[in-house]
Amino acid sequence: YLEKAIALAPDSVNIRTQLAMGHLALGEDEQAISELQTVAGLDQGLLQADLFLIMTYLRNQDFDNALVAADKFTAKLPDSPVPDYMKGAAYFGKGDHKAARNSYEAALEIQPDFLPAHLNLAQLELSANDTAAGEARYRKVLSYNEGNLKALLALAALTNQKGLTAETEQWLKQAHHH
Repeated sequence: YLEKAIALAPDSVNIRTQLAMGHLALGEDEQAISELQTVAGLDQGLLQADLFLIMTYLRNQDFDNALVAADKFTAKLPDSPVPDYMKGAAYFGKGDHKAARNSYEAALEIQPDFLPAHLNLAQLELSANDTAAGEARYRKVLSYNEGNLKALLALAALTNQKGLTAETEQWLKQAHHH
């Protein structure tokens, strides 16, 4: 039915997006990507298609195309941290942690309280074996959102690794209350 509707209204971003979501749900990624590329190219202000397209590329580990799509998304949404965040995810997937860090930090320049970028930077710190910097990043997240479950549980895990039982319990209690 959606394909018939597209035949009648080929520039309908809503119908094409619904069709793309149907293809994604069925695991038909190539068809979904094709529809999402069409919707993103129509440039009618529906930014969901761009986001879904990038996320589909990331899921398929097609990081180069995710970066291309994220660059186009940046042009459409220059004042949002989301495109830079998505670029960071693509660079991280490629194993380029320096470029990922730069992208996440660019997202934070646009919106300092953008928690997903802070959380991913914390993971980058930990993957570089800089526990203190990772812990500081998680505490920064809590300065913006004291009930952030990911940060609370990460801090509990870090203190548990250090053998700080009482502090671990405090983080877990705080997580439980939120």
